[in-house]
Amino acid sequence: MQFHAYFYVNDVCDNIDTLLNRLFADKQEHTVYLKCPQRQKLTQALKRICIPLTCPNLRLESNINYASEQLSNQNLSTSFIPSKPLRKQLRKTVHDVHVDQIIRDHRWIVLLGSSGCGKTTLARWLTYEFARAISRNLEQVSIKDGDEKKHFGPVRLPILICVSEFTDWLQSHPTSTLFDYLGQHTWQNKSYLEEKFEMIQDFVLHRHALIILDGLDAVATFELRAQALKLIQDFIGSFVLSSDFISVYDDVQLAKMWSTQVDRCEGIEPGNVIIITGRIAGYDVQPLRSELIAHHRIIPMTPKDVSDFVTTWCTDVQAKVINLFITIVPKLKDRQLAENQDWLCASKLLEIFHSRKEITAWASNRRLLSILCILFARHGIPSLANTRMLLYQQMVELIIQQSQTENHILKYVLSQLALYIHLCSKSGLIDEFDLKTLCRLSFKQWHNQNSNEHCPLSLSELRYKTEQFIQILNEDTGMVATPYLGIYGFFHSSFQEYFVHISMMTKNPSPEELAPRFYNFYSRLPMRGPLLFAMSKISSEWDWERYNRFCDQLISYNNHYNKYVPLGALLFVTSLADLTCLPSKSIVFNALDSLLLVDDDGPETCFFQSSLSAAFNILPVPMVHQWFEHVLSSNVASHLKLILIAWTVISTCEIFPRWINLHFLRIFCNYSGDFEEKFDVYVQKIWTTMSMTITYQRSEHMLRDVHK
Repeated sequence: MQFHAYFYVNDVCDNIDTLLNRLFADKQEHTVYLKCPQRQKLTQALKRICIPLTCPNLRLESNINYASEQLSNQNLSTSFIPSKPLRKQLRKTVHDVHVDQIIRDHRWIVLLGSSGCGKTTLARWLTYEFARAISRNLEQVSIKDGDEKKHFGPVRLPILICVSEFTDWLQSHPTSTLFDYLGQHTWQNKSYLEEKFEMIQDFVLHRHALIILDGLDAVATFELRAQALKLIQDFIGSFVLSSDFISVYDDVQLAKMWSTQVDRCEGIEPGNVIIITGRIAGYDVQPLRSELIAHHRIIPMTPKDVSDFVTTWCTDVQAKVINLFITIVPKLKDRQLAENQDWLCASKLLEIFHSRKEITAWASNRRLLSILCILFARHGIPSLANTRMLLYQQMVELIIQQSQTENHILKYVLSQLALYIHLCSKSGLIDEFDLKTLCRLSFKQWHNQNSNEHCPLSLSELRYKTEQFIQILNEDTGMVATPYLGIYGFFHSSFQEYFVHISMMTKNPSPEELAPRFYNFYSRLPMRGPLLFAMSKISSEWDWERYNRFCDQLISYNNHYNKYVPLGALLFVTSLADLTCLPSKSIVFNALDSLLLVDDDGPETCFFQSSLSAAFNILPVPMVHQWFEHVLSSNVASHLKLILIAWTVISTCEIFPRWINLHFLRIFCNYSGDFEEKFDVYVQKIWTTMSMTITYQRSEHMLRDVHK
C-alpha cells in the first residue's frame, strides 16, 4: 500500500541557507545557522521529498464509440498505417464525468489521455484508496472530496499492473498469461512482496478485485503490444464478467435481453472491475472493441484546474519542507515563520502563467506544470521571468536531470532529432524506424567526436543505446510526445526550435563564421524560431567584444543587397525581446539605419517600418530618442520616412508607447523649418494629436478626482 501513498518531488531547493532564512528569519531575530550534520541531513532529505498522493482533478469526457462491428483486431494488426488513425471515431460527448461515477457505473473501463495528463497518478491513487479501505475493514469505498463524499462502490482488492513490466516478464515466460503474472507483478521493477502471493489470484477467482492495467501505450514494440493485448482480452473474457456471468465480448443484443444492467456494477456485490489506461496515440489502431466497454478521454486542464493544481502543489510542498526543517533542526520549533514569507506563493506563479504565452501553453499538461513548479521552488519568479532561451534551458536541464541520463549525450541526440524533423519532415513527426536509424548515427558521431577511445561502438552497443533512448522518450519526459503509435514528435514546436538552435551552436564557431550562416538561414522561414534562441544564447554567453563583432558582422554582411532586403538587421531587430543585453550603441544604430533606408516603395517597406516601430517599444527610451536625433541631424534624406513611422504609430494607437512623450515631441519640433513643408505638416499633426490626447487624459483624471 505504501508504494502508492506518496508522490515524489526532486530537488526543490537550490540553496539551503537562503531557503532557511526566507522561511524562518525575522527582522527582530538573528539569521539562522546550521551545524554540519544538520546541513548534511537537510541536503539529503530535500533531494527527494514525499507528498501524500491526492485525487488528481481530471476532467473526463465520454463516450468514445469503438463498435465491435468495425474491422477486427486481427485484420488491423497487418493493415494499418501507424502514423495516423484508421478513421474518426463516433463520439457522444459528455463532459465532467468524475471517476467515482465511472467505477460505480461500469465494469469494463478504458481511460485515454495525452502524455503527462495524470493517468498513472489516478491509477496509483485508486490503488491506495481501495487498499486503505480494505485495511480498515470497510465494505464501501467512500472518499471525502471537499464538502462532499464520493462513493466508489464495494471494496475490491486493487491490483495495479504496469503493462510494460508485464511484457518484460513475458520475455522470460512466453507461455504464461496475465492471470499467471498476478502475485508476481512489480511496480517500477520492485516487487510488492518477497515471494509470489497466490491469494491475489484467489481474489480474482472469487470476483472481488479491481484490476488496473496502466500504460497500454508504453509497450516497446508493436508485436509486444499485440501479444499483450491478446492476453488482456483473454483475461477480460475469462475473469471480468458481470453478475450474470456475461462477458464483454458476448453479443450485445442477447446480453441486453438477459440483463438490463450488463455494463453497470453499481449495487452488484460480486464481479471484478477492470480499468485500462493508455495514450490516445495508437489506441485507434488496436482498440478493445465492444459496446459494453466504457471509453473515456481525459481532456486538457482549464485555467481553474491549473490554479487548483498550483495552489495544492505549493501548499503541500511548503508544508513538507517546513516540517523537515523543524524535525532536523529542533530549535526552529520555537521560531515563527518569517512575516510575509513568499517562498511558494501560488498567486505569484499564476501571474507569470497569465503573462507568458509559452508557459500558458505548457501549463495545460500536468507533467510540464510540475516541472514549472519545481523551477519556481528552486529559483523563484526570476527563473520564469527570464528570456525565453534561459527559461527553456532551465526546463530542459531539469527534465534531463530527472531522466537520469548523461546530459550532454541526450542533448546532442535530441538536437539531431530536432534538426532532422525541422528540415526534413513537414508533418513535424518521425516514425520509429527512421528514429532508430538517426539515433544510431547520432550516438556514433558523438562517440567519435568526444571519446578518447579509438575503437568505435559495436553494433550491439549502438542498438542498446538506441533502445534506451527510445525508452526515455516513452516515459513522458514532457519534451517529446507520441501522437500516434510508433510516431514521435516534440510536445511543443518551441522545444523543437530550442534543440535545433543547440545543433547550430555545437562547434563553437567564430563570429565571422556564424554571422553569414545566420544571414542565410534567416531567409528560410522554418529556421527563424531557432535563430531567435541562438541570438539569445549568444547575447547571454559570449563576451562583450566577441558579441559586438558578431552583431556588426551580421548587420553589415552582404552589404550590396542590404539596401533591398537587410536580413541581418531584420534578424537583429526581431530578436531584441530575446536578447539578454544589447551590443554597442553604434551597432544598434546601424541596424535601425538599415531598416529605415530600404530602397523600395513596395509592401516590403511597410514591413520593415513596422519592424522598426516594434523595436522602439523594446529598446531603452533614451536610446530611441538619441537615434531620432542621429537620423534628423545626418545628411541622409530619411527624415520624412522617420516622421511618417512616428505619425502612423500616433494616429493608430489608443495608448501612446513609452517613447512617445514630451521629449520626443521636442526633438521633432526642434527640426521644424529645416526640411520641406511636408515634414512641418506632420510635426503639426503630431503636436495637435498629442496635445488633444494629453488634455483628454487630464480631464479624465480630474473627473475621477471629483467623483471620489
